Amino acid sequence: MEKLTKPIVFESKSIQSKITLIFLHGLGDTGHGWSQEWLHFHMNHPYIKIVLPTASKMPVTLNNGVVMTAWHDIVSLTSIDNEDFKGIQQSVETIHKLISQEIENGTPSESIILGGFSQGAALSLFAGLQYEKKLGGIIGLSGYLPLHQKFKQLLHKENTDTPILLCHGEADKVVRIEFGKKSFDILRGLGLKVEWHTFPKMPHSTCKTELQLVNDFILKLK
Repeated sequence: MEKLTKPIVFESKSIQSKITLIFLHGLGDTGHGWSQEWLHFHMNHPYIKIVLPTASKMPVTLNNGVVMTAWHDIVSLTSIDNEDFKGIQQSVETIHKLISQEIENGTPSESIILGGFSQGAALSLFAGLQYEKKLGGIIGLSGYLPLHQKFKQLLHKENTDTPILLCHGEADKVVRIEFGKKSFDILRGLGLKVEWHTFPKMPHSTCKTELQLVNDFILKLK
C-alpha cells in the first residue's frame, strides 16, 4: 500500500456542537468523488464536520492487478463478502486513527458517525463495529460485511448498541443486493440496531430518497 493522502475536511463552523461524519469512498475513487455531495450537506448543516479520506493505492486482483485506490483487495464480485480481504486490517487501523484524532480534538465518540459507499461501506461496518468506544452511528451504502463468518468474535462490546443504516439498490450489478441483505441479516442476528432500506431500479449508485434517509440519520445526533 502507498501512503494515505490527506483527507478533505469541511470544518465545523460551531464551537458549541461537535459532530463529525467520516465518509469512505468506493474502489478506485477518492475523497474528492464525494466532496460535492457532502459540501452541499455541510452548507445546510455547518455545525457538522465532514472528513473525506482517500484510500491508499494497491494492486487490485479483480482488475488484473491494476494499481488503484482501495481499502482492501478484491478477487471477484461473485464472492465479494467471502474473501481474505488483503489490506483491510491496515485500513481499519487508519480509520481508527482518524476516529481517535477526532476524539482527541474534543468530539465525543458518540458524536462521530462513520459511513461509506460500496467498499467504503464495507470498511465502515468492519472498522466501526470493532472500535473500542461507542460511535454515534454507522452508514453502509451498497456495501457488504467483510469476514462475516467470524464477525461475532470481532464485534466490540462498546458498539453493540450503535445505530446502523444499510441501504442498497435492487438493480445493483456490482455489489449485488444479496450481499447487502446478508450483512443486514447477520448484524440483526447479532442483536444490533440496524435499519435496511432498498430502492427499486437503483444501480450501484445513490438516489435522492436514499440520501435523504442518510441526512435524517445523521441529524438524529443533533
